[in-house]
Amino acid sequence: MDILNMFYFWLDAFLIFWYRIPDNPMLGFLLGTAALSFFVTVIGWYTADAAASLTKSHLQKLKKETVSMHNLSMKAIAVKDKASYTSCNKMANDAFGRYFFAQTGLGAAALLPVPFALGWLQERFYEVVFFIPFRIPKIGNTVTPILVFILMYILIRILAHPLRNRLLSAQKPSSLFDRSDADEEKMLSLSDLVGSKPDPKGT
Repeated sequence: MDILNMFYFWLDAFLIFWYRIPDNPMLGFLLGTAALSFFVTVIGWYTADAAASLTKSHLQKLKKETVSMHNLSMKAIAVKDKASYTSCNKMANDAFGRYFFAQTGLGAAALLPVPFALGWLQERFYEVVFFIPFRIPKIGNTVTPILVFILMYILIRILAHPLRNRLLSAQKPSSLFDRSDADEEKMLSLSDLVGSKPDPKGT
């Protein structure tokens, strides 16, 4: 038996343990699925945190580029320099697009454990269906354990969110994006330019 098989059997025994605590099968399924959702949520926090740590410098560079190009475009508006505004605004939009998709990737990193949980559920409960007292369009009056897990996972993520900052280290993703650095360039708005005399050179 190789290491991967040993790990799988150990993990399977650990996960199924939560399903067998209550004597009632339905209650046991809900408890086990809630525990599985919680474990997946916590692991997802750490995978997202690790991804944020690996891409921290790149994201900060994109954020600074976005703010810098935006501010230059605002200053170009103030001096009525249309060509400079168009050029800087395009570069600001490009930088923001890259920054946005990089953050989206971090969100996807939090979902990394989900496919493994779905695979385990499918392996364990592939013949199980639950009857519901009403009919759902295009689904019918039965639901699978996969649908129950997805709904439970969303609920657990919402309820467990307050635990996130306690479990993660000080360098968590939220600190990366929400941090207000005293030396960081602030994003200008139109109101910041009213009554001011911006430097036409954009410096």
